[in-house]
Amino acid sequence: MKIKQIIEARSNPELNPKRSGRVEAAEFLSKAMGQGGAWGVSFTQINKLGINPKTMFNSGALNTGTPAGVYFYPASYFIRTVEANEEFPFANEANYIQVFNFTPKNMLNLKTASHAEYMRVGDILGVGEDTGEGAGPNIMMAVDEYVQQNPGRTSETWELHRVFRKLGYDAIIDLGKGYLQANEPYSGVILDTGIIGKVQTFNNIIPKTNN
Repeated sequence: MKIKQIIEARSNPELNPKRSGRVEAAEFLSKAMGQGGAWGVSFTQINKLGINPKTMFNSGALNTGTPAGVYFYPASYFIRTVEANEEFPFANEANYIQVFNFTPKNMLNLKTASHAEYMRVGDILGVGEDTGEGAGPNIMMAVDEYVQQNPGRTSETWELHRVFRKLGYDAIIDLGKGYLQANEPYSGVILDTGIIGKVQTFNNIIPKTNN
């Protein structure tokens, strides 16, 4: 369903009496994006947006670990997926949809990261090897290698979080490569929750259709 059709459905509720919560979220997001800023979408089991202290991931680029944080789908990807009536690869049936804007000061884009940025990270950490996969995954590999060589007192995901923050990153975004989460080509993670602004919550309702 296209956004234009979504708006028409809202204007004519009798044509769509049971509205999908994700359609409502896509409609809200489409309008909000028109006002500028960065936007993301998280699916949560509880009506709260935040870092799950027990988060455990190990499915990043080249099987690297992934940092603790608020994981999200980029706004444009969320809208495209809703319009295509497709499922999301992770947390598709979670109870809530959290739509939020954020203002990063230094976001690592794994698709467009430069070789110079990779060299900066390598110089700070004293590790790193060019795998031929590009600067983005190379940075992921360098951080993972550093954590493996210098284990801390917390879990691997929180040690990765700490090192990425040490490098100055407040968010990481992956636009179509699957470097952050191998099974989610489009994803992102907020490392500094202080950059999150407005949060709008929707129930993740998926109306049943008559076959």
